[in-house]
Amino acid sequence: MYQYDPAGNVWTQLGNAPLPNGASSGNNLSLTWDGSDCIYALAASGFYRYRIGDNAWDTLPAPTISFTISQAPALARVGSYLYVYATPGTGVTTNLFRYGAVGTPDLRLTVDRTA
Repeated sequence: MYQYDPAGNVWTQLGNAPLPNGASSGNNLSLTWDGSDCIYALAASGFYRYRIGDNAWDTLPAPTISFTISQAPALARVGSYLYVYATPGTGVTTNLFRYGAVGTPDLRLTVDRTA
């Protein structure tokens, strides 16, 4: 993983991804940003999260429903969820799977004793 600094016109190498061999190929890796501090990666072996502020990767829990990634990119963030377009496993009748919630949590404002 690399970070580009437009002001300095330089690339900086960040944390190494815990992805399996071949997952770095564009043919079998999907990436999406959550609008906050994380980049999510979907590889044939599972889900991963890169925390930008901590420069660290996490392996996320596997989905409970089985599917096979037919063709990458297959991952997108819409609102607070990640969506995957894939070939369903046995007994599943959809090609669209939802994973999440991710990104910035709901913010609520409470105001007390105001005029």
